[in-house]
Amino acid sequence: MNAVVLSLLFLFLGTAALWQRERLRANALLRAQKTHQAALENQLESVRAEERERIYADLHDDVSAKLLALIHGSRDPHQADAARSILQDLRDVVSHARGAPGTLLEVLGEIRTESTQRMHAIGGQLIWTQAPALPDIEIEQGHALHLHRIIREAISNAVRHGAAGTISIAVDHGDDQLHLSIRDDGKGINGQPPQGRGTSNMRARTTALCGRIAWKDGLPSGTEVQLSMPLTPGSADIPS
Repeated sequence: MNAVVLSLLFLFLGTAALWQRERLRANALLRAQKTHQAALENQLESVRAEERERIYADLHDDVSAKLLALIHGSRDPHQADAARSILQDLRDVVSHARGAPGTLLEVLGEIRTESTQRMHAIGGQLIWTQAPALPDIEIEQGHALHLHRIIREAISNAVRHGAAGTISIAVDHGDDQLHLSIRDDGKGINGQPPQGRGTSNMRARTTALCGRIAWKDGLPSGTEVQLSMPLTPGSADIPS
């Protein structure tokens, strides 16, 4: 009996040892497969990233060259301004797709520079007033893109539809809100809220920033666009 029990014990131990070896080998094989799969996915993502960069570069170089030719070759300053606005939109899309980070002060600086150049190119003037001690927080690229587009569209409307020659942009903050006022010396809106695709997109972008936007007649003339948004807005989905 002892011999039988001993044989069974040896058989059990041998089976257990064999099962343990097979389990370890299976785990090692699974880890190797996961490592290989991760390497393939990383390689694929690298190829995709390179292809995206190539497409961005081709798109930017080709379209930008044509828009720059239109800007510098146009005798109509307003047509040149429209082309310049489209060029900035293209650069915004490429920058957003790349996910380039930035801070609030950097974004405001870019907007100020772009707006100053636009007004100078059409013989106009930009007056920029910025409150001191604005919080230099990081701002998501989607939020920055919304802010760029809202102000760009406000300037376009003032120049093209209001025949404005001077635009004043004031930036302030309070109660965890960023406040912007875009005033012009153009024709004004005569108490009628503006309608159209451009202003509709401005409203949609403001909503995406969890903000508020309003238009009113300026003093003594022109139009004033009032924009407020949280310094820490939520979702920033890009409207079409």
